[in-house]
Amino acid sequence: MKKLNKNGMTAIEVLICFSIVSIISVSMLKLVTSFKDKQEIESFKTSILTYKNTVTKAITSDIIAGKGVNDVDVYDIISNGNGYTISATIKLNNGLNRSLKITQSNQAYSSGTSNSSKVTYNGKNYPMPKIPNLQFNGSDIRISENKFLIIQVGFNHPDLGNQFDAIKIKLPLSSEYNNVY
Repeated sequence: MKKLNKNGMTAIEVLICFSIVSIISVSMLKLVTSFKDKQEIESFKTSILTYKNTVTKAITSDIIAGKGVNDVDVYDIISNGNGYTISATIKLNNGLNRSLKITQSNQAYSSGTSNSSKVTYNGKNYPMPKIPNLQFNGSDIRISENKFLIIQVGFNHPDLGNQFDAIKIKLPLSSEYNNVY
């Protein structure tokens, strides 16, 4: 019968233990990295949803307080080399005018740089959330065929799908407003 080594572990035993611990560590690293990426994407979605809700509430609550939209007086698209601005003056039924501008930069936000993309309503700026690689895309202000004011701000982000509407506001014009509300 062979006598057991009472001095400790053999080199082969140490090598096997090290290999097992290495395999488990690499597997856990992949799992933690995947979880962190998913957490970051959910954080991006939360920031965009908060931005959408803030801008939508500011615009719709003011328009509702002004008894609805009577007309869109001015509609401009100003383009420069870095992007464009869509602006409109919204005439409310209470006689007040509100300015709305959507400034869209061609440059995505990245850490250490600024992005001038923003929504400005009645003089208050709502800058785009500071999310790396996020861009405004497909923004529009228009009156639909069935007499609704449509305000749309799209976003583009490689991790969140190509393009999605972050802000989409649809409000009836004057006579339709009085019948609905």
